[in-house]
Amino acid sequence: MHAHTFAVPLRRDKGFSLAECLCSLALLATLATWSLPSLHTWVVRTRIEATRETWLSDLQAARAQALQAGIEMTLTRRTDCSWLSDSRDWSCGWQVSRSDNSALSFSTALRGDVQVLFSSSDRLRINARGEPQSAGASMKFRVPQAPDASLSSTVCLNIAGRLHVQAGESCS
Repeated sequence: MHAHTFAVPLRRDKGFSLAECLCSLALLATLATWSLPSLHTWVVRTRIEATRETWLSDLQAARAQALQAGIEMTLTRRTDCSWLSDSRDWSCGWQVSRSDNSALSFSTALRGDVQVLFSSSDRLRINARGEPQSAGASMKFRVPQAPDASLSSTVCLNIAGRLHVQAGESCS
């Protein structure tokens, strides 16, 4: 008679080995490093677009208020930030007020991570018909540390008071 020996298979724990985990981690780190520049570009573009859209929304609200009340409104830059040095710099935010008695209608504060430059002066007048009165002016939105100037966005006001949004730092 032969004695049969039965080999009991070794029980293998389920899961990943240390080497497999380290290889996966190295692969993820490499992919993250490659995607970092595009992620930074996306973050910069999103900041600029959000600030621009907030300004456009506030401008539309000021235009509607001027039209409804039949009075002139004024958009002015906020001046309560320590870093402001240029009278055209609206990076601190803006406020909307009635021109007849300077009563503040509403205000928008910014953190200053997006540079907002108005080409004309420190105010944008809106007449009683809701039309902006700074023909040929522009509002530039950009991040100073951005590697590419094409990430900037500019809102251009034409002589008829119409707005045009354009990529880059100038109106054409």
